[in-house]
Amino acid sequence: MASVISRTLKGGAGFFIANVVSRGFGFAFVFVASRVLGPGDFGVLALGLSVMGIARRFAAFGLPNTIPRFLSGEGEENAERLYGTILFIGGLTALAVGLTLFGTAPWVALSFGEETLISPLRVLSVAIVVGVGYQLLQAVLEAQERAWQVAGAQSIRSVTKVGLLLPFFLWSQTATSAAWAVVGGFVLGTLWEGRQVLRLQFRPLLSIQWSQIRRIVGYSAPLMIVGFSYFLGQQADRLMLGWLGNSTSVGTYTVASKLAMAVGAVQGALYSIFKPIASQGYRNKSDRRVQEAYLFISRWIALINGVVLLVFVAVGPLILHIFGSGYSTKSTFHVLVVLSSFYFLAGWVGPTGPLLQMSDGHKAEFYNTLIFIVSNISLNYMLIPWYGSIGAAWATLISSGARNVLQVSECIYWFGIEPHKKGKLWILGIVLVSGLVSVSIASNILKVSTAVFGIVLLILSVLVTRTEEEVNMYRKVVASRIPVC
Repeated sequence: MASVISRTLKGGAGFFIANVVSRGFGFAFVFVASRVLGPGDFGVLALGLSVMGIARRFAAFGLPNTIPRFLSGEGEENAERLYGTILFIGGLTALAVGLTLFGTAPWVALSFGEETLISPLRVLSVAIVVGVGYQLLQAVLEAQERAWQVAGAQSIRSVTKVGLLLPFFLWSQTATSAAWAVVGGFVLGTLWEGRQVLRLQFRPLLSIQWSQIRRIVGYSAPLMIVGFSYFLGQQADRLMLGWLGNSTSVGTYTVASKLAMAVGAVQGALYSIFKPIASQGYRNKSDRRVQEAYLFISRWIALINGVVLLVFVAVGPLILHIFGSGYSTKSTFHVLVVLSSFYFLAGWVGPTGPLLQMSDGHKAEFYNTLIFIVSNISLNYMLIPWYGSIGAAWATLISSGARNVLQVSECIYWFGIEPHKKGKLWILGIVLVSGLVSVSIASNILKVSTAVFGIVLLILSVLVTRTEEEVNMYRKVVASRIPVC
């Protein structure tokens, strides 16, 4: 157990910083763009980024998740040559998807009734080609557990994106200018990652193994559908709001959505380090180590996500007002709380998705994601006309909850994980009760007091249920005998 926690802390620290930097500058990007453009034009930009994100997942062809499966640790035989083949496939799909979006931009814009969307989409088609290269190089660094190199790449991309936003807005205060800033961030981030990959002792060879193409495609294709469908499911709320509503509702919803993603900052970091652990544990038939890593990660994610959710419940309106009065409404606050609850529940369930993907359960994950995307789109279609952005948020929460139930059921059946252990039921109960009570109270002082009381209970529950291995590991970290960097 100690070695699993040590490995998680070492890699998780770097990935956490990478996520914090990325999300921090992501908030800065949203803050500047939303205030300069206003809800309407910012909504156009948000629609363009959603379309670009979906297309980029399709262009990546599931390869970023295939790389950790084959290249984690020392990888398997001929792994260095497999990467050259993976890069070849990714380059072809990225170019094809980028050119397709460039040519179909007018039709896509027309489907949303936003003619001003054409120019941003054509600029973002360039980001698709560069972005796939960025994803593949980052996947190699993650597979080799080079967390700090990943942090550096995300920092460079995020800082560049925000830094370019200001001069571009001096030139033209449009969604197209912001789109060019996104492209610039991907370019510099990709160049830096390429340099870091070439420095690895495990050096990918840029040669093509034609005999391995079928194997890679066979493994990646289901993951491509999973990644594509999952991201489409995540973006279905914005896309359906743009289709059934207007760009202003998309703009306000996006601000709440980006804030809610703060709940998942630690979650993304620990999931990144869990993938190679799960892959190697599966190859070595070490189910116990995988289960230990799962319980350790899911418990601490649940604690941290619960604290952030209660903070949003208590002072969410004040945070939203920072972005401008147009974003500080009751409906936007409602969206923030619902989407934050979605991230909390996903974190409480734990890294079931990465576990399935890294242990040849990718076909089951494909069907899980298919159910998620169909139910999400259907619920959005039914709820948005009646409830607007609030309906979109609830559609996301319900459909993702169904997917989480399927994932955890499969992991219990195949791997014997026990998601209710390590005091996690206490965490779930405290967050739900404190959150519901705080939301129902009108007084701001009592609302904040209830949230603070819930946070104190959360911390106490984790301290009471801590294990001896975790205490020993914490002491070693404090004593700097285990460097987390």
